[in-house]
Amino acid sequence: MKENMFRYTLVIIFLLNLLSCVAPEADYYESGIYHDPDFIRELKDRAVDRVMVDGTYYILEAYLWRDFMPVCPPDGQPLIAVNYLLNLDSVAVPERFDLIRQYVIMEDSVWIAEYSGTAYSPAVYKTARKSTNGPKWGPLITVDVIARMRDSETQTDHLLKCDSVLIVRTD
Repeated sequence: MKENMFRYTLVIIFLLNLLSCVAPEADYYESGIYHDPDFIRELKDRAVDRVMVDGTYYILEAYLWRDFMPVCPPDGQPLIAVNYLLNLDSVAVPERFDLIRQYVIMEDSVWIAEYSGTAYSPAVYKTARKSTNGPKWGPLITVDVIARMRDSETQTDHLLKCDSVLIVRTD
């Protein structure tokens, strides 16, 4: 009986730890936007400008914009982000690497989004992923972008950052 209770306790602890990894404990949450300075600080501390895997460096490039074309609502469309995983050796990015989640940080707020699809990639040494329906931040402000890169071969994740990215306005 004690052994079963111990197993149940371990399972519950494991599940609680797993749930705590899904999203930050936010002071405030609104459609993918979290307001949690501690989580943001931890995320920024763990992210790097470049990561080396198998002797090759990879970096993140990020492009963000809001559309204000005449057919758009007066306050513009929500934020769109395209992130590129870039192989600095200018050779094809191995298929085992993928960008799986992005974090766009503005002050003490972070938009957390799974990528909604691929985007056009102008070269084989870049892999592109896109997120849509972001917050209506900006335009013409800078934010920090962090992407979670997964290596499916080793089942490891890396956090890559791109600081001070301008949210562009398209008219």
